[in-house]
Amino acid sequence: MKVPIYDFLLICLGLSFGTYRIFIDDNHRVSNEFAGILSYILSLWICISCAKSLKGINKS
Repeated sequence: MKVPIYDFLLICLGLSFGTYRIFIDDNHRVSNEFAGILSYILSLWICISCAKSLKGINKS
């Protein structure tokens, strides 16, 4: 199963940024937590779309 390197980098960066903003950052502001949650959602969305596109390629 091949995942494009750009998608893999976006997923890793999004998850690490989300983890930093939600759990590690000392400024517990709503905007920081909101940015972390959005980063997680976008990373998961890209991951699911990559999996669906690769699943469709393997069936053909």
